Amino acid sequence: MEQHYAPENATSIGNNDGNGIESNNRTQVPNHFNEMTEENMNAVDPTITEDCTTNAGVSNSAAPVSDETGTPEPFAPISSPGSSDEAVGQTNTNGDSEASESPSSNSESVPPTRKRGWPKGKARKKPLPEVTADVARHPPVEKVTPTFAPDPFDPANLKIRARDSGITVKKVLTTIPAKKKPGRQDFVRTRAGADWQVETLIIEDEKANNYYAVMPALHDHLAQKGFTALLRLAVTRDGDPFVWVLKMPTTGAHYESWYQSALDGATLAETEWTLLETNKGMGCYDINVAEGIKAEPQWPDLPFKEILRLCFKDRFIDSLDHPFLQRLRGEI
Repeated sequence: MEQHYAPENATSIGNNDGNGIESNNRTQVPNHFNEMTEENMNAVDPTITEDCTTNAGVSNSAAPVSDETGTPEPFAPISSPGSSDEAVGQTNTNGDSEASESPSSNSESVPPTRKRGWPKGKARKKPLPEVTADVARHPPVEKVTPTFAPDPFDPANLKIRARDSGITVKKVLTTIPAKKKPGRQDFVRTRAGADWQVETLIIEDEKANNYYAVMPALHDHLAQKGFTALLRLAVTRDGDPFVWVLKMPTTGAHYESWYQSALDGATLAETEWTLLETNKGMGCYDINVAEGIKAEPQWPDLPFKEILRLCFKDRFIDSLDHPFLQRLRGEI
């Protein structure tokens, strides 16, 4: 391509100021509008003007020429470079060349093409996370609103529920203990009447803290190994029955005051809730009566012989060869 050199008063077109299009070949053209004199206009070579407009990507018809001299008309408006129907390469500020479509021909200037990217003024949405194989196998658990347990101290939760009147519960007794005296904190009652007490021979197992009842036919043979006791049916305030083993006092016995005070307490317990307390200083039991307990005792619905059977079913001596007697004699 033939190069041309412009005079000193030439101006560069195609700079990146929005009024022209920058091309790879920067061409110098005369500055017709700085010094608009006849000498400068006559000094311009039409060939340079034609070559410059061609290199800049602008049609020759963009700069009108006069019919007589063939030189460009100095006061004629120059068509906008964007009026060409062909696509023109534009260089962005980073030096990368981008292709843009030229708008339809008009006399207005075309603003520079916006840099490619996300539209200005719109928020970019975050990309969706990639679903991995592990997430597919174990999907996330949905959040469940926790439920709280009811307050145990709420009066509505502490209130006793009404029992079904059609259901009745009967307590079944399978064993009844024999006790020398009630517990130190137990108020007791004894059942009155001769049918609820019996005097018999009892042998105490001191190691196991148990009592054995002896068959009347063996009383004479085993009188030295046991003692005479009064068996009475008693019940605690909680409704637990037991057989109260009351040792009968004998004249001149060392513990006569203890036995007699226990008998007196059992007799008073027929009508009052009674508590026995040990008084070692006096050598007897102190008898306490509960004045605030008005409830009557709940007696088991069994005859006295069945109560004795449950109490001594495994500890009834009816033979001199009983294992307990053999152990006392050292035979086993």
